[in-house]
Amino acid sequence: MPRPYKFPGLQTKFELGLQDALSRGAMGTAELKVFFDTEAPRLNLSSDEVAELNKNFANYIARAKDADLIRSGGSWSGYQLVRVKPEPEQAADTKATAADERPPRRPSEAAAHFPATIALSLHFGGRVLSLPTAVDTISWGNADMLMLRGNSSRRRLEDNQLDADVLRLADSSPECILTSIELKYGLERVRKQWFQAVAEAAANSRWANESILVHVSSENQTEPLDEEVVSLARSAEIGIIEISVAESSDRRMLETRILSAAPHRPFLRLSELSGSRIGLLREAHALLNSWNADMVTFLDEEGASAKLLRLVRQALENLRRQSSFLPQQGLVNALRPFLNELRIRDFYRGALDAAASQTDTALDFRAADTAFKNAMNELTMKEHKALQDDLQALDSFTNKTETTGAG
Repeated sequence: MPRPYKFPGLQTKFELGLQDALSRGAMGTAELKVFFDTEAPRLNLSSDEVAELNKNFANYIARAKDADLIRSGGSWSGYQLVRVKPEPEQAADTKATAADERPPRRPSEAAAHFPATIALSLHFGGRVLSLPTAVDTISWGNADMLMLRGNSSRRRLEDNQLDADVLRLADSSPECILTSIELKYGLERVRKQWFQAVAEAAANSRWANESILVHVSSENQTEPLDEEVVSLARSAEIGIIEISVAESSDRRMLETRILSAAPHRPFLRLSELSGSRIGLLREAHALLNSWNADMVTFLDEEGASAKLLRLVRQALENLRRQSSFLPQQGLVNALRPFLNELRIRDFYRGALDAAASQTDTALDFRAADTAFKNAMNELTMKEHKALQDDLQALDSFTNKTETTGAG
């Protein structure tokens, strides 16, 4: 079981305070901390509870986002209350265009595992595990990623000291949600490619509690996704998420948008796994087994810099599981083919900056340097050296400085 809440009921108080604060407009982390400090008596917060919010602010924000109470537009936009009725999008032009006839591009999906790990971890507060390409020798049967997170409805019962076992008399909600993810890069709005991606996601992922098609977008999207693609995904019980890069000044930030919500299933449908799928089952079993550990997700770490360290290391570990990023190759050499792909480099910069800001460590990754290095002191000498080499490779890549060292 994950560690119990230190302060039962604090999440509820926090979310009531958020609704009060953000009803006046968007606010950033620093502003919200000042708000809770000054308004503590009115919000019935003890000094210990305020200290807990200051220490683990990212945890409480993550739960509020998971409950669809707030959304984040990045470090410069602050947090906003989720609108009940969003403004309607302009209908997409459903007529076929020349873009539908473009030859499929060769996506950099292996490289996309790094930003996707960070984006999904931050958005869902979950633990994301990338799978090797050849986890099972079967075509259209291998998920790209798995994700594990707590069931928010169950956690709210525990937070309010209600016995979840009593609710089981009328409720079959699982304790945690296991998600199977199909990862795509560069589909843009090419209708044919989206239909094929949904079909792959349905073939690979419908066995899990939740199935998601994640698109890492190589271009800024201004048009909505084809409604027929969305309709097909809904009928196949597939959620659709799009990850893009927002830019402000010299900083990048990841934006994670849910284009179509994924339904939750109370049980795993393992009978839908045809053929030899022992590799996938072993990966899922190992991930589920981690649920009983003290540290399940980055949010279980104490302190902002420790959260950032775990998040970055998890993203690097997932990248290493891809055939073109194996450890013996060295990260500098593995990233070299992408040096001229500006969008990939922007995603890596955005992922690092988002990890730093949304763990409440610093506004961007460079500003988090001292705190991050202090957190690295808890690693073994071997782990420290390996991570230091990877950080040098990431710095060279995101700043387009060709090097031959490290790794």
